[in-house]
Amino acid sequence: MELLAKSDVIAAGFSPGLSIDPTYWRVFIDSNRYLRQEVIVIDCEDPQKNEVLRYKIRLSRVDFAKLWEIIERIGFKNFKEFYTSASTDRASYCAIVRLAGQAREVAINDLHYMAEFEHHPAAVGFLELWEAIDRLTPHGKVPIEKGRPKPWWRMW
Repeated sequence: MELLAKSDVIAAGFSPGLSIDPTYWRVFIDSNRYLRQEVIVIDCEDPQKNEVLRYKIRLSRVDFAKLWEIIERIGFKNFKEFYTSASTDRASYCAIVRLAGQAREVAINDLHYMAEFEHHPAAVGFLELWEAIDRLTPHGKVPIEKGRPKPWWRMW
């Protein structure tokens, strides 16, 4: 996943694996509580129709604090870099957290299976963090037109 910008403290990314909907996205949260999300919508029929949607919101202090509480409680800093199940064609999830000046990246393949069926402790904790981040992301919660970049002729 793309590295954190200097001001970013949390990042997350989703890749669908082999899926009917190949849409994937990345989200970055900076120290001023601004959340930036980039959604890449893939049109398998016509790649010329692929879209990149961008969203930006400011998180409340409470939501920002809840993310940090989860990160601390689940022991994110002690997670390994990569976890995978036997199915490598499943969706993959990645989170990067800047803790004490050091970026810690964790990726999990087939997260839901590992958390819900294998009851893997790191996957269970990661899923809680993932769901908290996903609840805050704008994509799918605001009208899609608001996320589309403005054409250059509408900038003025």
